Amino acid sequence: MRNRSLRIPPAIASLLANLFQEPGARRSRRRHINRRAQQLVERHVPPRGIVAVISKGNEEWPAISSRQGWLFPFNARVRSTGIAPACDLAAIAQLETLRARGATHLLIPEACSSWLTTYPDFRRHLDCHSSLVKQQPGVGLLYDLSPRPTAAATSRSLAESVDALAKRLSRPPQVLDLTGSSGTKNEAPNGSQHKAQNLFSGAHLFSPPSLGPHDPDNKLPYIDSSIDIVAVASSAPQLLAEARRVAIHALVHGVPEPQIEWLRQPPAARLPSVSILVPVFNQWPVTKGCLQALWASLPRECTVEVIVSDDASTDETAQGLASLARTEPRLKVLRSEKNSGFVTSCNRAAAAATGDILLFLNNDTVPLPGWLEPLLGTFALFPKVGAVGGKLLFPDGRLQEAGGIIFSDASACHFGRDEPNAVAPLFNHVRQVDYVSGAFLATPRSLFAEFGGFDPDFAPGYYEDTDYCFRLRERGYAVYCQPEAVVVHLEGATAGTDHAVGMKRYQEINRERFRTRHAVALQEQRQRPEQIDGSSWLELAHRGRGWTEE
Repeated sequence: MRNRSLRIPPAIASLLANLFQEPGARRSRRRHINRRAQQLVERHVPPRGIVAVISKGNEEWPAISSRQGWLFPFNARVRSTGIAPACDLAAIAQLETLRARGATHLLIPEACSSWLTTYPDFRRHLDCHSSLVKQQPGVGLLYDLSPRPTAAATSRSLAESVDALAKRLSRPPQVLDLTGSSGTKNEAPNGSQHKAQNLFSGAHLFSPPSLGPHDPDNKLPYIDSSIDIVAVASSAPQLLAEARRVAIHALVHGVPEPQIEWLRQPPAARLPSVSILVPVFNQWPVTKGCLQALWASLPRECTVEVIVSDDASTDETAQGLASLARTEPRLKVLRSEKNSGFVTSCNRAAAAATGDILLFLNNDTVPLPGWLEPLLGTFALFPKVGAVGGKLLFPDGRLQEAGGIIFSDASACHFGRDEPNAVAPLFNHVRQVDYVSGAFLATPRSLFAEFGGFDPDFAPGYYEDTDYCFRLRERGYAVYCQPEAVVVHLEGATAGTDHAVGMKRYQEINRERFRTRHAVALQEQRQRPEQIDGSSWLELAHRGRGWTEE
């Protein structure tokens, strides 16, 4: 009988080798990978840079030479790293929180590269809002998270335009990729085809049959105005003419530094002008991170002013705001010489606003890309909209609030609080709610003025937002939660969490004031259940007594 050698597939052989590798050899291999990671980081990250590192819980990764490293994902409930996020949104929220806190780069070790396929929206987010610095086999990928005024900014602008087109078409746009065509043969100049895949992530991207010398007219096999977008890397006149012939909406010139040429823009959603009102007291690093995230996420087609109401801060807030205002014309700063609290600060900012919509936004928030358009669009979707809020997330990506519930005893509940999957269907549709948090609340400026703003009786703060929403509902206006508008909320970063001291003690004081004022309306609210947890949300999602649907 002839002996036959056993052939083991390479992937299985590698796995077996790792399983039976000596512990010392494994340690040596880890040290070797870490040394290569150190070299990669030191070569491309400035000395004061901060590197966010995706981790499986390996505490060695942050030790990257002299550069500071922050591990994520991080689950605050169990205080542990390496726990995979429940959804793409949670991964994006964690990254953007670290960016707002000062992270300049992202390192994805090769052992964690599956993130880019497990979380496709996270990958698209990276392509739109950061730039790939280096992909090194055996080590991983290094991204630059800082704003870049050149190609990366252009790429983000293009990605945002494509995303806006998709929303207006209510479907992913079709993109004909001619970036490999020079006009006579298919070739990919400077890796243009790979760039196109990144730029048009989320669209239906396809390529034509090869154009070659046997096609004397170099005609594309498509009828006129039949494809949403055509992307070209060549400036050959005949190719450009063909691209314009078959494109419906746009022609994209020049990869890797693309410019979009609109041939026929779809009807733009008319957004109202908005005044974003940010009350602040000290905590300048938190405010700075919020404003940086704000500038990066504001849509170009919307008229926006940002009014920061500085409530007599004693730290570097005044100097920092003055510096920002010199370079940002959309920023207005109001300075109070006396600390008067959240309610007065908000009302002061509202009085100075000029936008159709007032949007109150805490300084301890991090707006995520695409947050503002759906929030403003909600006012046109339904009749008599009095206030709209969005979805608030914890920094680790857990759901903090998808609208608020008030019980008959005037106590409150944040709908969906602590749920790991913030995009679960129960929390991911527009719905009427009892109230929305003043940390993220939009309302028509004329209506806010008519109602006298936030009631000074609730100064310095707490329950002023709930009182305003209840007054709106008493007059027949509806309060909505728009889950497509998402911000991270660093809960307790400004007011603390101790109910017995400081600003937080007014939560119980104003709850009693609210209970007395709205005693009649509270009779129509449901009783507070004995236990509120994950099993309660489905029942609490059904509106209680006193609710009517428009």
